[in-house]
Amino acid sequence: MKHPLVSFVIIALNEEKNIGKLIKSIKNNTYKEVEIVVVDGGSKDKTVQIARKMGARIIKEIGNKGPGNAKNQGVSAAKGKIVIRIDADLKGINKKFIENIVKRFSENGVIAVAPRKHEALSTFWEKSIYENRQLTHFIFNAIRGRFQTIDKKTESWYLYPIAMLRKTFFEVGGYDNVGFEDRLFLKKFDKYCKENSVKCVHESKSIMYMSHPQTLDEILKQYEWYSRGAIQYFQLTGDKKEFLLFLILLSQPLLIASVFMINFHILFKVLSALYLIKIIFLTLYFVIYRKFHVVVTPILDFFGGVWKYYGLIRLAKMKIKKSDRIYSRG
Repeated sequence: MKHPLVSFVIIALNEEKNIGKLIKSIKNNTYKEVEIVVVDGGSKDKTVQIARKMGARIIKEIGNKGPGNAKNQGVSAAKGKIVIRIDADLKGINKKFIENIVKRFSENGVIAVAPRKHEALSTFWEKSIYENRQLTHFIFNAIRGRFQTIDKKTESWYLYPIAMLRKTFFEVGGYDNVGFEDRLFLKKFDKYCKENSVKCVHESKSIMYMSHPQTLDEILKQYEWYSRGAIQYFQLTGDKKEFLLFLILLSQPLLIASVFMINFHILFKVLSALYLIKIIFLTLYFVIYRKFHVVVTPILDFFGGVWKYYGLIRLAKMKIKKSDRIYSRG
């Protein structure tokens, strides 16, 4: 595998602010045997025009819209021996990203490569949602007796197969067109590796500059989408731990509201005490890591929880109408 064609499959929906920078970072790479396939989920902005002008091949997503469906269509349309699947909100990749990944495929038993993820945080809300998520990991680890956030070398996403052989993608079975498609794909991929004695390796010299929702509006939209996808995921996997976490997140608006109603009933005192425990962990997190943006957590917990309820209501309405966008991020 000297200079194989590498296909970037980018799924996009209203990403005119990001798509140009991402494609430019791909084109600026040292490795030039590359094609770029953009699967558009029905953008209403200039995403398609910008991507096409920069030389990308455009695929219009068809069928039941969603990230899993879009990725499957993109990989099917790709011509490369290696496919790299990314979202259009990625901020970019480093200059030798592709070159370093391609080299790893010459190693024995390697069918996929996981690049290093760098959190390129810029806006106030982007930093706030990131610290909010880190706090959640911190709390669960503290319960287990470990006062730390994510250990990136032991968590499952450390070896998520962003780049993989195209033929292997189909042998694994591609993505399920449901919410949380990445988690389900990772389960199938890990099973495939064990059964076939093959592996995914981590490449620290290939860097993806990650993004998170950059405004409060984007954060709330992500919470709503998360809620729509969660139910189907729990039904398919029976993941009790994730389901419990989802219920806890749904309860947070009520717990926060109880803080302001403790004088009305003893029940509100009990509920408010539960959230005050989280505030204690938040304070401890702030003291250890000195991350100011974590103090926004109560705001995100309250409004995020409300938007998750909205997501469940919207899911019910979409199912009644038999919408083809149940798992779409739009």
